[in-house]
Amino acid sequence: MSARKKILYLRETSANFGGIESQIATLADAAARGEFEPALLTSAPDTVLAERFRSKGRAVYVLPMGRGGWLGAARSLERLLDPASVAVVESHMFRESFYGRAIKRSHPAITHVHRAHTYIDCSWIPDWRKRAYHWADRATAGGVDAFIANGRCLRDELVGRSGIAPEKVFVVLNGAPAAGAPDAPVAEAGGRLRPEVAMVANLLEHKGHDILIEALALLKARGRVVRARLIGSTSSDAAFADRVKALARARGVLEQLEFAGFTSDIGAALRGVPVLVLPSDSEGLPVCVLEAMSLGKLVVASSVGAVPECVEDGRTGFLHPPRDPRALAAILDRLFGEPAASWSPVSGAAHAAWRERFTETRMIAEFGRVYRERFGLEVYRPA
Repeated sequence: MSARKKILYLRETSANFGGIESQIATLADAAARGEFEPALLTSAPDTVLAERFRSKGRAVYVLPMGRGGWLGAARSLERLLDPASVAVVESHMFRESFYGRAIKRSHPAITHVHRAHTYIDCSWIPDWRKRAYHWADRATAGGVDAFIANGRCLRDELVGRSGIAPEKVFVVLNGAPAAGAPDAPVAEAGGRLRPEVAMVANLLEHKGHDILIEALALLKARGRVVRARLIGSTSSDAAFADRVKALARARGVLEQLEFAGFTSDIGAALRGVPVLVLPSDSEGLPVCVLEAMSLGKLVVASSVGAVPECVEDGRTGFLHPPRDPRALAAILDRLFGEPAASWSPVSGAAHAAWRERFTETRMIAEFGRVYRERFGLEVYRPA
C-alpha cells in the first residue's frame, strides 16, 4: 500500500454523477499527482462516483450518514482506517461538512476543508430552518479549517449569515474542461437559429423543468414551437419525472421534449443545439453552464447563486429572474426571432470568458494555492 497520507473526499450517497461528483473526480485526479493518496468516504459504495474511484485503484470507505450520524463519525472513521494515515478531509456540501467537523474535533491533526458548492439560502428552505442551519454552522465552525466557496455570493453568505471569520473563507470559482470543439450557433434557412434548446440537469425538484415547460407553452401559444432536449438522469426521483411529463402533457408540449438521459459526453449531447437553458430555483456555479460556454453556446439561466458571476447578462449570456417562465419565454422568443448573426458576439464572448476565467486547469491551480498558502500542503497539481 502507498506510504502517502490520504486525502478523503466526503460525499454522501448520490445516484447521479452531477457537477459536484465531476468536480470531486477531477480534484482526486489532481491530488494523485501531488503528495496525497485520494480516497472516497461515502454513505454508499454503488454510485458512479465510487466506481470512478475504484476504477483508478483508489479506496472507497463506507461511512453511514443518517440523521444525526455525524455524532459518531470519528468512531466510524477509526473502524475504517487508521486516522493517522489521513492528512486531509475535504467535505462537499453542507450536511457532509458536519461529518468532517466531527472528525476534526476528535483528530485535530487532520485538516478539514469544506467546499461550499451551494449554501443555506436556497429558495425552498423555510426561513426558520435557514436560521437554525446558520446557527449550527457558526457553532461548529471550529471544526473547519477553511471554507472554499465557489462564488462571491457564497462567501458573503458564509461571512454575513453564518458568521464565519472572513480569513477562513476563500473563493475558488468552478472550472470545466473544454466539452469539445466550439460549436457556436449557426443560421438555418431564413437566417435564424434552429428553435431548439437543451437543459443539462438531472430530473430533480427545484431544477426548473416546470419553468421551462411553462415557457415552451407560452411560446407555442404565440406560434413559436421550440424543442427541448432534457439531458440528465430520470432515475433519482421517478415520481418527479412523472410529474414533469404530466405537466408537459397538460400544457400541450410533451411532443416537444426529448428525454435524452444521463451522459458523460456533454459536448456530443449539446452538438447542434444553439441554446442551453438552466431555469433553476437555486444553484452554485453550475458546471454545465461553463461547459456550454466552452462550446460557445448561448446560455439562458436564472439569476441565482453564482450564475451571475459567470454569465454577464446581454454580453456572455442571458439571465432571467427565478420562477419566471414569462421572462424565460421572452428571451427565447427574441433569440429565435432575430437573425442568428445577431448572437455571434455573445457566443464569442462566452467562449472567451470560459477560456480566461473558468477552465479546469485554473480551478485546480487555485485550489492548490489555497492549500499551499493556508496550510503549507502541496495537495493539487494541474496536469
